[in-house]
Amino acid sequence: TIDSVLDILFQNGIKSRKPKTVVFSAKLLLKSVRVFGVGSFSTPLLITHSEHLTAHSSAEVREIGINIMAEICRYFGSKTPLRASVDKLKSSQQSQLNNLVDNQHHPTQPQRNLRCKAGEPTNLSPEEIMAALKKKQQEDEAKRLEKRAAVNLFQVLPHTCYKEKLKLEKWSEKVAALDALIEAGGEQPYKLCSPSSSVDYLPLIRDLKPLLGHTHF
Repeated sequence: TIDSVLDILFQNGIKSRKPKTVVFSAKLLLKSVRVFGVGSFSTPLLITHSEHLTAHSSAEVREIGINIMAEICRYFGSKTPLRASVDKLKSSQQSQLNNLVDNQHHPTQPQRNLRCKAGEPTNLSPEEIMAALKKKQQEDEAKRLEKRAAVNLFQVLPHTCYKEKLKLEKWSEKVAALDALIEAGGEQPYKLCSPSSSVDYLPLIRDLKPLLGHTHF
């Protein structure tokens, strides 16, 4: 499949330790995107590869990565699919991307069709790809959450200032206690241990209930 070809190009070319190989592979990827169109490729893969290119030590390779990002933005008519990647760019790279998109709003028209897609339905619309991308991101997030270990709050909280601060009168101290509780929960979205004989959330809920009636709420 074309995704397999992209993966080989990435693993053996873009990630190569030989500078000339990286530059050649990056140029080949950009040319492929312009000749066959963004819609012919897996958007998540293109985004991943362009992000890798924009962080490369070579200025030439970084510029190619920005140009690939620009092609993706033009295709979707938005930077939304690249929001996370754009946030990682340096301010100068973000300006460069903005200039590229401003100077050419419309996507580059594909010059050829991929043989491997002969007989297949017409390329998905940007809206359909956006929906597919969002679905994949949700699936990836769900898989990552599933792999994460659940946090046992009652093993973490004793090592924080939660109990000590919660008993104090000042609201700022109680806020510090709540901050400690939030931090103890770990990465968001939270994944906590299920209630059991050793994990009882009722005392914690009783601690928090009075705060709901505080004048600051």
